[in-house]
Amino acid sequence: QPSAQKVPTSCLRSLPTMENNQSVPVQTELEEVKEIIIVGGGLVGLLGALASAKFVQVTVYERSRRHEPVEARSINLTLGRRGLKALETVVSPSCYRAIQELGQPVAGRQVHEAGKEPVFQRYGLDDTERLLSVPRAELHRLLMQEAQGHQKISIYWGHKLCPERSWRDAEGNTELVFMREGETDKVIRPSCPILACDGSRSGMRKMISKANLATVVETDEEHSYMELQVPSGADVPGKECLHVFPGGDHWVVLLPNKEGPPTGNLYMTHSAFEHFSESPEGYERCREFCETHYLQVSKWIGLDEMVRQIATKPKGKLSSVTMEQWAFGGEAPLLFLGDACHAMPPHLGQGVNCGFEDVLCLFTQMGASPTVEALFEAVEKERKPCADALLRMTRANQRVLS
Repeated sequence: QPSAQKVPTSCLRSLPTMENNQSVPVQTELEEVKEIIIVGGGLVGLLGALASAKFVQVTVYERSRRHEPVEARSINLTLGRRGLKALETVVSPSCYRAIQELGQPVAGRQVHEAGKEPVFQRYGLDDTERLLSVPRAELHRLLMQEAQGHQKISIYWGHKLCPERSWRDAEGNTELVFMREGETDKVIRPSCPILACDGSRSGMRKMISKANLATVVETDEEHSYMELQVPSGADVPGKECLHVFPGGDHWVVLLPNKEGPPTGNLYMTHSAFEHFSESPEGYERCREFCETHYLQVSKWIGLDEMVRQIATKPKGKLSSVTMEQWAFGGEAPLLFLGDACHAMPPHLGQGVNCGFEDVLCLFTQMGASPTVEALFEAVEKERKPCADALLRMTRANQRVLS
């Protein structure tokens, strides 16, 4: 493996050569690009594939096997104007209509503070300014169907990137090692552009960090979450709003579905969750907790069932990610998009919208940039300040929710 060294942002498209010790630009003309590789077949990766396929052939490597849901979480996501604009611009009209029909419009949030009447807080000026609450897995299914039916997109399932054995050097030479269950590993040395869209646990980001090519900050948030399942037939009013139950250093959020009961999450510190074990004492503490703080939610779910879910269901960790640099030049130009470079907690509901807007920016700039390096640098310049600001706003909104 070649030795790697840190490349400052200023060296994005100016790498040293042996000729007179001078630096000359390493450029890849955009019109000469025939293929783009995308690592990650989640929501952002698939939308990135559909956008890129309007210009070139696209190869997607996804860690999940074909019959497994890539977006396994059941919690809904909220699409805002920015995310919807990206979808409308990139996907086919029929796919966009299906997404709109799938979602439940949400005009605001209903805040349920203990001992007070619920208060409705509108998101916009009127009912025309609404979010769309969409089941995550169903949105992924629609994008996957669209991508699989595209002649210019090839998807390789069950290809899990091994960052420990993959490498990239300062000149952009890259080797990617994908592990395949029951088969020999697949090793590629791409000379085409790469989009890293492999999510908050990005193997591509680990590879870059391991090579000291960029400073990466990964932060474990103080709170964890667990999904609350509301039974069918539960009489939860207000499909047009998101329900928030603040409890101090813990809170519950319920997001409506067009059909069926809402989906929700309980957010709490790691240590607090540990008090609610499967022991008789843990169950009793949990029962008292639900009756004290979330009596209304426990009526919708059922007190015994809510206690059981909190005590037994797996808890998910929340984390945030920032990268000082998203775009890298060289032999195989590389650009990070979505959670792979700007993961954020869900407290503002803007993570997927931010990732979709990354793709929209990439798509828009494709017609305006002469080289791949210029394209990738333009996306980073436009989108990174927005992602950094959204992370700050997300943390501020946590205080509002709690």
